[in-house]
Amino acid sequence: MENNYLEEQEYIKAKKKVKEIKAFYMHLAVMVFSLPIVITVNLMFVPDFHFFWLAAFGMLFSVVIHWLQVFGFSKLGLGDDWEEQKIKQIMKENGKNR
Repeated sequence: MENNYLEEQEYIKAKKKVKEIKAFYMHLAVMVFSLPIVITVNLMFVPDFHFFWLAAFGMLFSVVIHWLQVFGFSKLGLGDDWEEQKIKQIMKENGKNR
C-alpha cells in the first residue's frame, strides 16, 4: 500500500518536472524565432538606432532565469526536493549517532 503511494508521488513529481522542461523549451523556441523578427524590424525601420540589443538582452536574461528555475537550482541542491534531501541527511546522521 505504501509502495503504491510512493510510486504515485514519484510519478506526480516526474510529470511536473516534464511539464516544467517543456515550458522552458517553448520559451527558448519563442526567443529563437522572435529575436530575428525584432532585429529585422529594427534594421528596416530605424537602422540608425539598434534597439534590438535591449530586446535580445531581455530575452536572453529571461531564458537564463527560466533555465535556473528548471535545471540550475536543483543541480546546486536548491531545488524542490531540498527539504526531502535535508531530512534524509539528518536521519542518516541521527542513525550514526545512536
